[in-house]
Amino acid sequence: MRKFFQRYAPSQSDFKSNRWAERLGPLLEDPYLFHFNRRSVALAFAVGLALMWLPLPMQTLTATLTALYVRANVPLSAALVWVTNPITIPPMYFAAYKLGLGVLGESAPSTEGWHLVDISEILQSLWKPLFLGCGIMAIISSILGYYGVKLLWRLSVMRKRNMRRPMATRSR
Repeated sequence: MRKFFQRYAPSQSDFKSNRWAERLGPLLEDPYLFHFNRRSVALAFAVGLALMWLPLPMQTLTATLTALYVRANVPLSAALVWVTNPITIPPMYFAAYKLGLGVLGESAPSTEGWHLVDISEILQSLWKPLFLGCGIMAIISSILGYYGVKLLWRLSVMRKRNMRRPMATRSR
């Protein structure tokens, strides 16, 4: 599993040469932040998959800073927030909005009579269920990502260990 991530991830020097990342300078000197081990990759998934649900700009910077704070794999954390992109944002945020409506016990407001002048009224009726739904989805995604990576990593290690055993001991 480690080789898969290493193949596609930018190196520490590649990441530091980015014009935004180079401003973090000494914070990115720790080589552990670019290692691919079970703990750092699982934390990177938790960070990236949680922060992808933030309906705010600057998700990549937020993920990078959070990864630095929790000592997760920085490039992987920053890359995972890009699950939300112009194609995936509408269905993801719509699902989060519907979840928020369900948790709040509300129904979707009627769009009849909405005009462009009423944009503040429209946003006022949308923000609570959207942010609540995004928060719930962030928690669920983070937990599933963290424990999913831990499980897959362990299964991968067990499979490799099993493959190294002689054939006679494998069948027992």
